[in-house]
Amino acid sequence: MNEIEKLIMLSKRTAKDIAPIVGTTATRISEYKTGKRAITVRKLREWAQALNIPMRDLF
Repeated sequence: MNEIEKLIMLSKRTAKDIAPIVGTTATRISEYKTGKRAITVRKLREWAQALNIPMRDLF
């Protein structure tokens, strides 16, 4: 399980629900989740903060 999958699981929401909160699309989240695109640590930190999930819980 990668960090994006953990973020989705810990938020108890779907990618579609998370997308507007973190300012992206469900398609882009899917690309990060499947490894088609690489997410930066900075963006991952921003998303975790937006969803009130500690970064340490993603690793």
